[in-house]
Amino acid sequence: MGVNHIDYMTSEIFETTHLQKKTVEAETVLIEFDNNKPDLIKHLTTVHNKNVLVMHKKNERHLVSGWIQLGIKGNYEDSGNPDSLYNALMEVQKGKFWISRRDSEEFFQNAGTKLAELKQSMKVNFEVNKLSKKELKVLREIGNSQGKPLKEVAEALFISEYTLRNHLTSIYKLLKLANRIELYIFYQKHEALIMELYPTEA
Repeated sequence: MGVNHIDYMTSEIFETTHLQKKTVEAETVLIEFDNNKPDLIKHLTTVHNKNVLVMHKKNERHLVSGWIQLGIKGNYEDSGNPDSLYNALMEVQKGKFWISRRDSEEFFQNAGTKLAELKQSMKVNFEVNKLSKKELKVLREIGNSQGKPLKEVAEALFISEYTLRNHLTSIYKLLKLANRIELYIFYQKHEALIMELYPTEA
């Protein structure tokens, strides 16, 4: 496969030529990242399924992990070294990766963080999903109560204090918590996730 099977693209070339034809003939594409049109990389990797080498500036390095996740084959930090760029192109054209160790390490660190967040999200979802709709209401009210007496919390929920205590006993058991303080801390720690998973009250 020769160098003539490589396309160099700016965002303007891509939009005026390839989006109109809805195809990219070259198997390998070198694209200069345009911060105003970030979706072009996703389009090339997912829609056209091409070997993509992204040329970018030093201050755009923080985006590399996201590009790797999209499926780029390589990235080249523009340093004005034509030999290095040529080598990168040749490797990417062969379907190989051209990603520095530093960028690879950051990608896996980010991936590890996201995996940990996903596991935490699944764990919280699993635990909170055990609660009934009424218990979920109690959890929210306690989480937002800021230390109000149980009598006031019960009044806000339009239930008796006795019923509230029964709900709390059940919640502590289901969430493996010891007391109201731990329940409050649990809610504060996971409030955004709980609101996302259970956005409306019954």
